[in-house]
Amino acid sequence: MRILSLSLVLLAMTCVPAVQAANAAAANNHPIAIVIHGGAGTISPKDMTPALEAEYRFMLRKALDTGYGVLKKGGTSLDAVQAAI
Repeated sequence: MRILSLSLVLLAMTCVPAVQAANAAAANNHPIAIVIHGGAGTISPKDMTPALEAEYRFMLRKALDTGYGVLKKGGTSLDAVQAAI
Protein backbone atom coordinates (compact mmCIF):
# COMPACT_ATOMS: atom_id res chain seq x y z
CA MET A 1 0.00 0.00 0.00
CA ARG A 2 2.96 2.33 0.67
CA ILE A 3 4.11 1.89 -2.93
CA LEU A 4 0.62 2.69 -4.16
CA SER A 5 0.52 5.88 -2.06
CA LEU A 6 3.92 6.89 -3.42
CA SER A 7 2.67 6.26 -6.94
CA LEU A 8 -0.29 8.55 -6.39
CA VAL A 9 1.95 11.29 -4.99
CA LEU A 10 4.18 10.95 -8.03
CA LEU A 11 1.07 11.10 -10.16
CA ALA A 12 0.28 14.52 -8.74
CA MET A 13 3.78 15.79 -9.44
CA THR A 14 3.91 14.49 -13.00
CA CYS A 15 0.46 15.23 -14.34
CA VAL A 16 0.21 18.92 -13.47
CA PRO A 17 1.54 20.13 -16.86
CA ALA A 18 -0.71 17.72 -18.74
CA VAL A 19 -3.72 18.75 -16.71
CA GLN A 20 -2.94 22.43 -17.24
CA ALA A 21 -2.71 21.86 -20.99
CA ALA A 22 -5.98 19.94 -20.94
CA ASN A 23 -7.69 22.71 -19.02
CA ALA A 24 -6.46 25.33 -21.48
CA ALA A 25 -7.69 23.21 -24.37
CA ALA A 26 -11.10 22.80 -22.76
CA ALA A 27 -11.38 26.56 -22.39
CA ASN A 28 -10.95 26.83 -26.17
CA ASN A 29 -13.62 24.19 -26.92
CA HIS A 30 -11.04 21.56 -27.72
CA PRO A 31 -11.11 18.02 -26.42
CA ILE A 32 -9.43 17.58 -23.06
CA ALA A 33 -6.94 14.94 -22.06
CA ILE A 34 -5.21 13.85 -18.91
CA VAL A 35 -2.04 11.83 -18.47
CA ILE A 36 -1.03 9.95 -15.36
CA HIS A 37 2.23 8.34 -14.34
CA GLY A 38 2.11 5.06 -12.51
CA GLY A 39 5.10 5.69 -10.27
CA ALA A 40 8.83 5.45 -10.38
CA GLY A 41 11.20 2.60 -9.79
CA THR A 42 10.77 -1.03 -10.53
CA ILE A 43 8.66 -3.74 -9.03
CA SER A 44 10.22 -7.09 -9.63
CA PRO A 45 7.97 -9.31 -11.75
CA LYS A 46 8.26 -12.00 -9.08
CA ASP A 47 6.73 -9.55 -6.56
CA MET A 48 3.89 -8.44 -8.83
CA THR A 49 1.01 -10.78 -8.22
CA PRO A 50 -2.11 -10.62 -10.36
CA ALA A 51 -3.99 -9.20 -7.37
CA LEU A 52 -1.40 -6.46 -6.81
CA GLU A 53 -1.38 -5.56 -10.49
CA ALA A 54 -5.17 -5.38 -10.47
CA GLU A 55 -5.05 -3.05 -7.44
CA TYR A 56 -2.51 -0.78 -9.16
CA ARG A 57 -4.55 -0.64 -12.35
CA PHE A 58 -7.78 0.01 -10.44
CA MET A 59 -6.30 2.90 -8.46
CA LEU A 60 -4.63 4.43 -11.52
CA ARG A 61 -7.88 4.22 -13.47
CA LYS A 62 -9.76 5.75 -10.54
CA ALA A 63 -7.28 8.66 -10.42
CA LEU A 64 -7.51 9.11 -14.18
CA ASP A 65 -11.31 9.11 -14.24
CA THR A 66 -11.55 11.43 -11.24
CA GLY A 67 -9.15 14.02 -12.66
CA TYR A 68 -10.75 13.86 -16.09
CA GLY A 69 -14.19 14.30 -14.60
CA VAL A 70 -13.10 17.51 -12.88
CA LEU A 71 -11.68 18.90 -16.12
CA LYS A 72 -14.75 17.85 -18.09
CA LYS A 73 -16.91 19.90 -15.71
CA GLY A 74 -14.68 22.96 -16.24
CA GLY A 75 -12.55 22.58 -13.10
CA THR A 76 -9.05 23.89 -12.87
CA SER A 77 -5.94 21.80 -13.28
CA LEU A 78 -5.24 22.17 -9.57
CA ASP A 79 -8.74 20.93 -8.76
CA ALA A 80 -8.19 17.92 -11.02
CA VAL A 81 -4.86 17.00 -9.43
CA GLN A 82 -6.20 17.37 -5.91
CA ALA A 83 -9.22 15.24 -6.72
CA ALA A 84 -7.09 12.59 -8.42
CA ILE A 85 -4.79 12.10 -5.45
